[in-house]
Amino acid sequence: MHARTCCLMLACCALTAQAADYVPREPEQWERENAWRLSSSAKTRAHEIELLQRVRAGDSGQTLASLQAVDQDPDLSAPARERLLFEFVNALRHEPPQAVDQRVMQYLAEYPSTVYVPHEDHPRTLVPLFSIGTVTAGVVHGWTREESALRGSLLLARDARELVERYVAATHTPEQRGLLDAMVTATPAQRDEAASVALEGLNETPALAELVGTAALLNEDALMMERLLTHARAEGLHRLLRESARRFEADLNAHLLFTALDQGEPGVASLAIAELAPALMGHAATLERLFVELSVPATGAAAALALAGSADPAVLT
Repeated sequence: MHARTCCLMLACCALTAQAADYVPREPEQWERENAWRLSSSAKTRAHEIELLQRVRAGDSGQTLASLQAVDQDPDLSAPARERLLFEFVNALRHEPPQAVDQRVMQYLAEYPSTVYVPHEDHPRTLVPLFSIGTVTAGVVHGWTREESALRGSLLLARDARELVERYVAATHTPEQRGLLDAMVTATPAQRDEAASVALEGLNETPALAELVGTAALLNEDALMMERLLTHARAEGLHRLLRESARRFEADLNAHLLFTALDQGEPGVASLAIAELAPALMGHAATLERLFVELSVPATGAAAALALAGSADPAVLT
């Protein structure tokens, strides 16, 4: 049997034996300042360096054994131990995903935080000082997003329809976000093709609105945004409309607002008022239209809120 395989099996067996005797620690409440002070230890940096060396060597068994050693180190306080693991996971963001064994990530994802401190805004609520499971999930999501962006770029270069099909089939938000990231580095022609294909499937798959809108904003394609507002549902348009308000000129945003009011479904119309109108309070045609909308049941409340946010006394009287 290969020597490395033997070492891996022995390490895993040792880890399993230790785990059998392991008694989970009970969560404890700490004062934030005291816990943070104790989280700094001379030994933590050495442990982190060793863990990263194990990962880069591709030695998953020894990495797991080193993690177990950290967990059992009597010289590490609970805050120091959990800060060490937290910073180790953060360091893994910069490692290739394939370099880190899934068992290592599972160990970290399931690691129970025991150091709890009062929430800074709600002192009666206790929160983990170092949520190792949460940061592990973030690292995995980041890797998934990066891999998806690379895959998306390859699909766009071959056939935009394949990217749209992949977006529809994606079961995780990070994967969809990665495909949207691929749109940033695509050519305008690739983005336009993807948006046109996505628009065809919008009625069946409302989530494609994000793909259409991202392409339209990156290409500064107001016509595509207009088509989106007439076909989409409100879900998924918040960010796109907010970005449109920032990116496009007032006259163009007013046109998009009127398009949503005249041709969009009620939810889209109300959302367009909420996101586009605040930046158009100095636009005469928009103000006139908002006063008209006050008497429309579906959009009256949104129009009233938008007008109430105006700093112009003439609008409020």
